[in-house]
Amino acid sequence: MAATSGVKKAVFDRLRKQLEKIGQQIDGELEDLATPPQKKKKIVVEPPEKEMKVEEMPHKPQKDEDLTQDYEEWKRKILENAANAQKATAE
Repeated sequence: MAATSGVKKAVFDRLRKQLEKIGQQIDGELEDLATPPQKKKKIVVEPPEKEMKVEEMPHKPQKDEDLTQDYEEWKRKILENAANAQKATAE
């Protein structure tokens, strides 16, 4: 093959070595794909019960006025955005 390629023997040998390395890498990758990866075992560490104490904060219910005001603000923004979008598509 070296004679028919028309290159010097040293150049051909260098190319052959590079191709051998590539072939070995591909073989190694194929072997890795052929064997499924081993699953790692999960180690669960439970904290001592002293640390598991959860302090609950009392929930403050919002006033109806606050909820209505928040809703009205949200509604206004949505309607403004819709109106702006319609104007943009109409132009």
